Amino acid sequence: MFSKDSKAGSNRSADRVPSIVSPSLRVTGDLVSDGDIQVDGFVEGDVSARTLTISEGATVKGAIIADKVMIRGTVHGQVTADAVDVGRTARVSGDIIHSELSIESGAIMDGHCRH
Repeated sequence: MFSKDSKAGSNRSADRVPSIVSPSLRVTGDLVSDGDIQVDGFVEGDVSARTLTISEGATVKGAIIADKVMIRGTVHGQVTADAVDVGRTARVSGDIIHSELSIESGAIMDGHCRH
């Protein structure tokens, strides 16, 4: 029934479920994931993930390294990613190092963008 060797029921789509920092959660320390992270609360520390979503009202204070970053909330720190999407509700204080960059009208940025 609960065998470690059994691959029955194994589903790669479960790997795509993001780890979530809920709105009521405050994390002090680094977050590291091979998968996706969604921040709805507050993180004080560096974040490393495949995909990082920072929701409206959320805050990350620390360096970010990811394949793809979607910012709708507040970031204080350097963002390094292949693709960065900065939404209209975003506030970014720090440099963005990117291959692809999208910035919606209304976003507030204080830093340099480097390709």
